[in-house]
Amino acid sequence: MDAPLADVRVLEVASHVFVPMAGSVLREWGAEVIKIEDPESGDPYRGLSTFGLHNVYRGVDPFFQSANRGKRSVAIDLKAPGGRRLLSRLVESAPVLPGSRSR
Repeated sequence: MDAPLADVRVLEVASHVFVPMAGSVLREWGAEVIKIEDPESGDPYRGLSTFGLHNVYRGVDPFFQSANRGKRSVAIDLKAPGGRRLLSRLVESAPVLPGSRSR
Protein backbone atom coordinates (compact mmCIF):
# COMPACT_ATOMS: atom_id res chain seq x y z
CA MET A 1 0.00 0.00 0.00
CA ASP A 2 1.31 3.42 -0.94
CA ALA A 3 1.79 6.06 1.74
CA PRO A 4 -0.94 8.72 1.50
CA LEU A 5 1.56 11.61 1.25
CA ALA A 6 4.15 9.86 -0.93
CA ASP A 7 4.26 12.66 -3.52
CA VAL A 8 4.31 15.59 -1.09
CA ARG A 9 7.35 17.67 -0.16
CA VAL A 10 7.25 19.58 3.14
CA LEU A 11 9.68 22.34 4.08
CA GLU A 12 10.11 22.73 7.80
CA VAL A 13 11.56 26.05 8.92
CA ALA A 14 10.98 25.57 12.62
CA SER A 15 12.72 24.52 15.79
CA HIS A 16 12.09 22.87 19.11
CA VAL A 17 9.14 20.48 19.37
CA PHE A 18 5.67 21.20 18.00
CA VAL A 19 6.18 21.83 14.27
CA PRO A 20 9.07 19.33 14.07
CA MET A 21 6.88 16.67 15.70
CA ALA A 22 4.12 17.39 13.17
CA GLY A 23 6.72 17.12 10.40
CA SER A 24 7.80 13.72 11.69
CA VAL A 25 4.18 12.51 11.48
CA LEU A 26 3.93 13.81 7.90
CA ARG A 27 7.15 11.88 7.18
CA GLU A 28 5.61 8.71 8.60
CA TRP A 29 2.69 9.23 6.21
CA GLY A 30 5.17 9.27 3.32
CA ALA A 31 5.95 12.96 2.76
CA GLU A 32 9.47 14.06 2.03
CA VAL A 33 10.30 16.47 4.87
CA ILE A 34 13.22 18.85 4.51
CA LYS A 35 14.24 20.55 7.74
CA ILE A 36 15.89 23.95 7.24
CA GLU A 37 18.39 24.74 9.99
CA ASP A 38 20.67 27.65 10.84
CA PRO A 39 24.24 26.84 9.72
CA GLU A 40 25.74 28.16 12.96
CA SER A 41 23.46 26.78 15.64
CA GLY A 42 21.12 24.29 14.00
CA ASP A 43 17.91 23.56 15.85
CA PRO A 44 18.30 24.76 19.47
CA TYR A 45 16.34 21.67 20.57
CA ARG A 46 19.32 19.60 19.44
CA GLY A 47 21.51 21.20 22.14
CA LEU A 48 19.29 20.60 25.16
CA SER A 49 21.14 17.39 26.01
CA THR A 50 24.36 19.43 26.22
CA PHE A 51 22.78 21.51 28.99
CA GLY A 52 21.59 18.40 30.83
CA LEU A 53 17.92 18.96 30.01
CA HIS A 54 17.67 15.76 27.95
CA ASN A 55 19.21 12.41 28.74
CA VAL A 56 21.41 10.89 26.09
CA TYR A 57 21.25 7.14 25.54
CA ARG A 58 24.23 5.58 23.77
CA GLY A 59 25.10 8.95 22.22
CA VAL A 60 21.56 9.65 20.99
CA ASP A 61 19.06 12.21 22.29
CA PRO A 62 15.75 10.35 21.88
CA PHE A 63 13.69 13.53 22.31
CA PHE A 64 15.39 15.31 19.40
CA GLN A 65 15.42 12.14 17.32
CA SER A 66 11.71 11.47 17.82
CA ALA A 67 10.81 14.97 16.61
CA ASN A 68 13.11 14.74 13.58
CA ARG A 69 13.05 11.10 12.52
CA GLY A 70 13.24 10.36 8.83
CA LYS A 71 13.78 13.95 7.70
CA ARG A 72 16.38 15.39 5.41
CA SER A 73 18.16 18.44 6.75
CA VAL A 74 19.97 21.33 5.17
CA ALA A 75 21.67 24.33 6.76
CA ILE A 76 20.76 27.63 5.09
CA ASP A 77 21.72 31.10 6.29
CA LEU A 78 18.37 32.88 6.03
CA LYS A 79 20.02 36.17 7.01
CA ALA A 80 21.99 36.19 3.76
CA PRO A 81 20.37 37.14 0.43
CA GLY A 82 21.65 33.94 -1.18
CA GLY A 83 20.10 31.86 1.58
CA ARG A 84 16.74 33.55 1.15
CA ARG A 85 16.91 32.99 -2.62
CA LEU A 86 17.65 29.32 -2.02
CA LEU A 87 14.73 29.03 0.39
CA SER A 88 12.46 30.68 -2.21
CA ARG A 89 13.51 28.07 -4.77
CA LEU A 90 12.76 25.30 -2.31
CA VAL A 91 9.35 26.81 -1.49
CA GLU A 92 8.47 26.71 -5.19
CA SER A 93 9.04 22.94 -5.16
CA ALA A 94 7.06 22.26 -1.98
CA PRO A 95 3.29 22.52 -1.64
CA VAL A 96 3.48 22.37 2.16
CA LEU A 97 5.18 24.89 4.45
CA PRO A 98 3.91 24.35 8.02
CA GLY A 99 2.77 27.51 9.68
CA SER A 100 1.98 29.30 6.43
CA ARG A 101 -1.22 29.68 4.49
CA SER A 102 -1.91 27.12 1.78
CA ARG A 103 -1.10 28.15 -1.76
